[in-house]
Amino acid sequence: MHERRLPIPNPCSVAFGEMVRLGASGRYCESCRHAVIDLSALTEAQAERVLRTRNPDLCVSYLRDESGNIVFRKPQLRDIKPVT
Repeated sequence: MHERRLPIPNPCSVAFGEMVRLGASGRYCESCRHAVIDLSALTEAQAERVLRTRNPDLCVSYLRDESGNIVFRKPQLRDIKPVT
């Protein structure tokens, strides 16, 4: 997924690492009082599910490569569901 598909018009000025940890893939920003999900800690499929919620209070953070593609966690065997 390219970052053009996920524009962040008003990025938070608080660094993700300075926010309060919330679980494995999130932080809490005390400045804007929102939970912030680190999309790069998720697989692309997990991130897409999060983004489909259309939660107006959802804030995200992500890493991108030199081409502007969002970096996602590689799926692991536990993330793969068997086909039935």
